Amino acid sequence: MRITSFEQMEAFVRSHAGRKKIAVACAHDDVTLEAVLMAVDKGVADAVLIGKRAEIEALLRRFGKEPASFEIVDEADERASVDKAVAMVRSGTADIPMKGLMQTATFMHGILDKHTGLLEPGELLSQASVFEVDETGKMLIISDCAVNPAECGTKMQNCGQCREAGGLTWH
Repeated sequence: MRITSFEQMEAFVRSHAGRKKIAVACAHDDVTLEAVLMAVDKGVADAVLIGKRAEIEALLRRFGKEPASFEIVDEADERASVDKAVAMVRSGTADIPMKGLMQTATFMHGILDKHTGLLEPGELLSQASVFEVDETGKMLIISDCAVNPAECGTKMQNCGQCREAGGLTWH
């Protein structure tokens, strides 16, 4: 199947994957929570909201959601919040860590921690951004524009990871 739009991508995800659980570190942010709630409402994800409980509950109410319907972990400290999200992914109780209202450096330190982080020795962390390009009728994936240096072997590994993560074929 060739995917050429976010609408098709969403349909593919709905038909090929079960709901994923997102562990959101510092979830007390309206933009972050809005994105998470969109995924929850579309049926592709469940969420554990880690952060300042009172602020998370107020935001949920503002978005018309009942806080009791969500798993909320009260944690005010940024690093402790990301550490809890990472621990959930490592243990298998969550599938995806997500950064909320926190410093990117703090989030990355938790993800990359040599003892408690998500990567095994020798593994490569990759980042990918997906764009729908109306003019071409194609999806564009840009990998590691800010994470890894542009060494050829590393870039080939990144491309392979993006292809594998998206269930893509080479064209």
